[in-house]
Amino acid sequence: MVSVNLKGIGVKPEVSIFPEDGLLKFSNVFVNETSERDFEIENVSNFPINFKLESVAAGVENLSKQRPFLLIPSEGTVPPKEKYKVTIIF
Repeated sequence: MVSVNLKGIGVKPEVSIFPEDGLLKFSNVFVNETSERDFEIENVSNFPINFKLESVAAGVENLSKQRPFLLIPSEGTVPPKEKYKVTIIF
């Protein structure tokens, strides 16, 4: 399981996350394979919102020395009244 902090700076940043429950299920992933899931950040405010995603779970050390979850993009800007897709790779 991984938790991701979503931090924003602004006058009153208002976002919605889809899926609404914030849970993405990856099921079983075999050795040397990856699995991808997407979620969306919707900016419901009238001004752009900058974001930076940080995984709060470091996971266990692996042979490739990579973090178990990769967030693409890990930062960006969501224009007013628009959605922004983020991909998580395990």
